[in-house]
Formats: sequence, structure tokens, C-alpha cells
Amino acid sequence: MMQIRCLQELKRLQPVGRGFQVVIAEKCHISAPGINKSLKKAIEQGLITKYYTFTEYGEQWLGVYGRLVERLERYLEEIQIPESEKEKHIRMMVEDMDPFLLESILSANERQVKPGDRKYKSLMEEVDCNIGENRGIRVRIAVYRMDRRKNGKDAFSMGNRAFEPEAQLLKRDGRDCLILRIREMEARSRIDGREMTGRISSLKYEQGEELKRVKDLTEESEEIVIPLEAFKMHVSPGGEIKGVLPVTVTCSVGNGHMPESTALLMFWM
Repeated sequence: MMQIRCLQELKRLQPVGRGFQVVIAEKCHISAPGINKSLKKAIEQGLITKYYTFTEYGEQWLGVYGRLVERLERYLEEIQIPESEKEKHIRMMVEDMDPFLLESILSANERQVKPGDRKYKSLMEEVDCNIGENRGIRVRIAVYRMDRRKNGKDAFSMGNRAFEPEAQLLKRDGRDCLILRIREMEARSRIDGREMTGRISSLKYEQGEELKRVKDLTEESEEIVIPLEAFKMHVSPGGEIKGVLPVTVTCSVGNGHMPESTALLMFWM
């Protein structure tokens, strides 16, 4: 990812003049030795010449990866990843995810029915009509790791074990909300191998530009309520509706706390 950013800046500076490495270093927030190492590697790969001009292969390479980064930026914006975290997630997705899986995720998102479309508005109006104070819509949920990798790690976040797999859309105080049912978690101690139990202890989510924290979450809490308006809604060409929300979850298991985990909470129907 550092090489992509470095070559993008080099492309903008063509033809290069004296001190261009310093300009790139400042723009990319990378040390000068890091820039020189990246440029040397690009020369060895045949992406640029020793005069720092692009080869035909280099032009094609940068075009492919440049378009990929642009698509990832749009995707992360649509699922409401904070601006301060976008670069970190782009790096993880470019460097760690299988390219075919990454293309599949982006293509599926780009085929979604967008909020400005008539079909989207019609379906969302139908959903709202079917949500009441005592009458709701049952949905399936999952909590995914933000850094779903190709190296065999579980795609689900630890927070996925904190909730029942079925939730409900209901009206609470006149607002459409997703009601998550809390369940007891199980885990095995890494120290002595004994079975431990626990529960979710905190959940934060971003709504607009404000970070919200679910209040009054105790060991006796049975549910978590999140306003539907906090979710980014996606509608597939076939009419499937999916809600996506970045969340930060903390769980207490045994006598300790699991590390705070940033994840994607999704529901679909």
C-alpha cells in the first residue's frame, strides 16, 4: 500500500524535479529512507525507470491498483467507516485479503440498489409500514471482523457470540430500532483450559458524526436497542435488504475483559 501511495504521488509530480522525494515523503507521511526504498523496489519491478519515469507496465499496474483504491474508498465511505480509519482498512484489505474475495465484495456492493433509486425508496417505505410498537420484522444478524483475512482466521468478531443470531426490527418511542437479544458467551481459558462464561459489557457505534455508547448495559440487561437510522442500508437487485453499522464491542469473560474489538454489525432480511 505504501508503494501504491508513493507511485501515485510520483505520477502527479511528473516530470520530477529536485527534492521530489521530500515532497512525496511529506504527502504520504513516510520517512525519506522509506520513500527511497519504495522507489528502488519499483525500479527493480520494472514499474519505473532509473530516471523515475513510468514504464508501460508501471502505467498499467498503477492504473489497476489506483482504481481498486478508489473503489475501496467509496465502499468504506458507504459503510460509514470513520475517515481517520479508512487508510488503515484500505491497507488491510489490499495487502491481506484474497483478490478474488475483494473483487467479489466490491462488485456486490456496486450492484446494490442505491438510496436515490425508486426501488430503494419503495422497499424502505414497505419496511417502515411493517414495523410497529408490538409488531416487528424478524431479521438475521452477524458481527464480522473488520479485518477478515485470507489466512484462515474466523470471519466473525468475538462480538458475534454476544447476541442471539435472530434480532427484531421494532418501534421504540416512535423510532424504528434494531433490537439485539443478549446471550451468555462461552470461552476457554488460555492459561488453564477451563471453560468460562461472560457477557457483552459495552457497545459503541457511530451515528452521523457522533460516537454513541449504549447506556445502562448491566449483567441483567437482556437486549440492546440501536436506532435503524444509524445503519447504512443496502438493497440488492433481487430485493434483499441489508443494514451495516461499524461497532466497537467489549466483552467480559471469566474474571477479565476481552480487548475492545472494532467490527461490522450486519442484519439482513
